[in-house]
Amino acid sequence: MRGEYQTRQKREMTRFLAEHAMQCFSAEELARAMEAEGVRVGLTTAYRFLESLCRQQTARRYQDARGLLRYQYHGGDADCEKHFHVMCSRCGNMFHVDCEMVSELSRHLYAEHGFRVDARESVLVGLCRDCQKGGDGHGADGTSGRDGDL
Repeated sequence: MRGEYQTRQKREMTRFLAEHAMQCFSAEELARAMEAEGVRVGLTTAYRFLESLCRQQTARRYQDARGLLRYQYHGGDADCEKHFHVMCSRCGNMFHVDCEMVSELSRHLYAEHGFRVDARESVLVGLCRDCQKGGDGHGADGTSGRDGDL
């Protein structure tokens, strides 16, 4: 983290998020997951750290379909800005959709309707595969348990 004091907690959260890149976490979920690994991180510390990552453009902040503030660490991956996102209305996780069909939809909207889609802000809402099967969308450690891509 540029220009900031690097505490053990911040180093551990950075490591954890890098290992779980593209997964979605609230500040509370991050603090709980860190505690499960034996690293005590307060809720305020987790929140401030995630907000700092958003300012550095290495994470994205969004409000899930239930109104909860969640974060997705992408490490500054520029491709994150080039594809659509889908969000599960049950578990709240966001996934990247990078396929030709979605690109074709974007081209069609521009060619036929004069509408240019901003992929960074484009989120389709529905039910993810796990939630359709009746899962709760969370892994055994309380985290999202998702890889972030469909």
